[in-house]
Amino acid sequence: MTANLEADQAAIQGYYRFIEKADETKVTPESLLHTHRQRTIERMRAQRTVLCIQDETLISYSTRTPWEGLEVIGRNQTSAVSQGVRLHATLAVTAAGLPLGLLRCAYGSQGGAHAPGTQRWVDGLRDTMKAAEQVRAGTRILAVMDREGDKFALFDAYRQQARVHLLVRARHNCTLEGGRKLFACMGAGAAKGYVEVPLGRLSRRVKAGRILHEGRTGRLARMAVRFRRVSLPPTAGFQGEPVPVWAIHIREASPPSGQKGVVWRLLTTCAVRTVAEAMEMVGYYLRRWRIADTFRVLKGGCKVEELGVEGAASLHRVITLYAVMAWRILLMTLLGRQGPETQAETVFTDGELRALCGFARRYGLPKVTNLQTAMLVTAMLGGYRNRKHEPPPGVKIMWRGYSRLEIGAAFYAAAAGPPRVQRE
Repeated sequence: MTANLEADQAAIQGYYRFIEKADETKVTPESLLHTHRQRTIERMRAQRTVLCIQDETLISYSTRTPWEGLEVIGRNQTSAVSQGVRLHATLAVTAAGLPLGLLRCAYGSQGGAHAPGTQRWVDGLRDTMKAAEQVRAGTRILAVMDREGDKFALFDAYRQQARVHLLVRARHNCTLEGGRKLFACMGAGAAKGYVEVPLGRLSRRVKAGRILHEGRTGRLARMAVRFRRVSLPPTAGFQGEPVPVWAIHIREASPPSGQKGVVWRLLTTCAVRTVAEAMEMVGYYLRRWRIADTFRVLKGGCKVEELGVEGAASLHRVITLYAVMAWRILLMTLLGRQGPETQAETVFTDGELRALCGFARRYGLPKVTNLQTAMLVTAMLGGYRNRKHEPPPGVKIMWRGYSRLEIGAAFYAAAAGPPRVQRE
């Protein structure tokens, strides 16, 4: 017992030296992510289409004692500042939305030729281009971004290469050649076709007395599809010819009474000549929620806003490690739904399977026979009730179950022999 306690103390000291002693360990978020990034690129090589989704999230530490290196991430109505960490990440997913891994975790306001709010997105795109150099030419790679990524600098960077395409939700109603506005041009003319798109329910959002979103009911919406080729003019600070792109306009034809119709405006460098190709791009854009799910696991499951390490540099290292864990939780959740007959060993380690089987026997849970049952037992450890009409477990439930599983796996780690998976 004494030896075990000493080993534990050594492990704890090693952890804090690894995380908090930057000058001694020379450990950076890039070096921590390096191996995972290379494995992600390897998985990208097997795909025909890969979506590299960029987004950022703000991680607040305002309730803690101010730490060195934290950023100002917001101000309230009384001008009190909120301190925290800005994480800008790139997640690679398949065309079907299965997460392949993280390509990048960047922090703070990166310096460069562009304004800080733009430079982060340009750096992310260039990093995706660098990763694309290691992927076969037959794989189509799209950099997918929400409105925050609607920067001319990105389109300017795109035309300097032809490997990574852009798919961005339009934010700026810029003036095109001839004086016509972009949004008016996108919505003009007869619809090229109509498609039905399921819209999820959204709650009304209010912050500081300001309505951020009116909310909407869940419904199957009939959407009018329009698309055309346009040329984006250079903005201030850029020279050269306009950048030709394809503009896709999707508008709800007959919204319910009293509700505003849904409108999506997308810009892409991929050719769009048919309704099917336009809807393919819309489907790819909707995969953007995968990175939002990853951030939700990072905050709600991994609880990175409650970390006890001090200093921004240490937080960056720990958050990077947890970001990889959040990716794995999301992958496990989706694989459990999409590939139920997959062997459990493809996702779980031997120690985790031993612990799962032990929990299943002790608490009378379903037998662990494949990935689907392994995921079900993990979810039930997190509080999932497995009732007849209950929806599949979400990422938060999976995180709680997986956290408990890891504790159990620690007790099985020293056990010899293969996992006792009860196969039928």
